[in-house]
Amino acid sequence: MSDKHLVVVISGHGYGHAAMTAPLINALQAKHPRLKITIRTSVPAHFITNKYPATAEYLPDALDFGMQMNSAFSVDPVASLQRYQEAHSDWPQAVEKEMQRLQELKTDFLISNIAYLPIIAAHRLGIPSIAFGCLNWADIFEHYYSDTPEAQSIYQQMSEAYRACDLLICPQPT
Repeated sequence: MSDKHLVVVISGHGYGHAAMTAPLINALQAKHPRLKITIRTSVPAHFITNKYPATAEYLPDALDFGMQMNSAFSVDPVASLQRYQEAHSDWPQAVEKEMQRLQELKTDFLISNIAYLPIIAAHRLGIPSIAFGCLNWADIFEHYYSDTPEAQSIYQQMSEAYRACDLLICPQPT
């Protein structure tokens, strides 16, 4: 796997997504030392550089916020819905922008834990993608907003994006 570029998008909703993805990326790098790896996340650089291969490029990027929180244990459903509505206000343009970004990065493969926008963009570009995570935002979104009519189109877009991945890996907590 020489001269190939893996783009890894990691949710910045806490550090758990980054922590659970690190062993996978480290194993890939060990098996394919010439694999170029770019980590796109809003998780702070100091955490990424301590857990991921030294050769991985870090790009600060807030593609995925998960849910807006009041505290470590309390979701703010009103603020979360507002952020999702903003993110989906022009969904086709958001997908197009992400497709351009993946092309600029010369992406050969994508792993996402568990942002859905890059998955649908990769799919539309014919870039193989893996969704890696023990949850997905569509299911969480549905839990909070299944009775909210104006949220249904957002849920459908999220679900379509997740269905577009080539492989879904759901690790089980140990």
